[in-house]
Amino acid sequence: MKVLVTGLFTQAGLFAIRRFGEMGFWVAGADGHGLAFGLHSKFVDKRIILPSLRKDPLDYAECLIEELEKERYDYYFPSFEESFVLADYKSRIQSLTRTVLQPRADIVGLHDKDSLTALAKRCGVQTPQTFAPRCLREARHIASSIDYPVYIKMRKSRNSTGLRLVEDPHKIWDAFTDVIRRNDLDESELPLIQRRISGPEVVLTLLAQRGRVVASVPYVGIRSLPRTGGTTTCRQTIREDSCAAEAAKLVSHMAWSGFVGMDFMRDETSGQVFLIDCNPRASVGLNAGHSAGVDLIGSWIKIANDEPAPLLPACRPNAKTSTEFADA
Repeated sequence: MKVLVTGLFTQAGLFAIRRFGEMGFWVAGADGHGLAFGLHSKFVDKRIILPSLRKDPLDYAECLIEELEKERYDYYFPSFEESFVLADYKSRIQSLTRTVLQPRADIVGLHDKDSLTALAKRCGVQTPQTFAPRCLREARHIASSIDYPVYIKMRKSRNSTGLRLVEDPHKIWDAFTDVIRRNDLDESELPLIQRRISGPEVVLTLLAQRGRVVASVPYVGIRSLPRTGGTTTCRQTIREDSCAAEAAKLVSHMAWSGFVGMDFMRDETSGQVFLIDCNPRASVGLNAGHSAGVDLIGSWIKIANDEPAPLLPACRPNAKTSTEFADA
């Protein structure tokens, strides 16, 4: 069996290559940069350099499809946000190989923090008080009336890009305009202003099949980059039911298939959980789940085959994993 894996600058991509290799697959790795560390795994049988996903996304997609046409892979596994671009080629790719891709509208609906807030409200999932200003004048009014502390968040971002915690009302306008300037945002992309929930953050990596959650891997970050909050560099699995129940509402509403990650905050006073972010893709939860006894890749293969995927057992708590270089 042959599999093509992309997104190899991520821990999820490296883990996917290792897991497919352990399962006896002939593995090809493809990325837009030769330094992508997943390309250099001992399990990679073929290394492919694609155009830059960031600079030339259309060329990236066309070259990837050419490779799928040439080699006739049994499976294609996207490990990161290349799946956002490839959503436009969903039918074409699925005519060449077995994979799991979502419609672009569904991806955008979950990835955009403004539309995610509206979607969560329709599903009965709590989110922090969030404002999406339509102009700078409206942003000033919100900044003067909201209770503090607050986060400034870009509508579409990852790895805490553009995230600012503001505790002093007198400093919010400088922070707000700095996020706009540094990320070259126009007035249609103004950042959100969101009340901060005080309490621990819980991250869930979910695998679903047509709106049914097949597996849930909840974990908490022990360390992150940056230290003030961002991508976890060391994490530990936990037992968590309330966040999983809230996440299942969204998965069911979207009839989602494949991987999706959701971040929650648990209010330290009330215990209420609040959805704060969603990543409609694979993530480092693949590693965490495997260390905790949950084989997400094996179930993903069943979903790609359009076979019923059985409900996986709850992951073992207290399993620790780390992204070694970033953690150091």
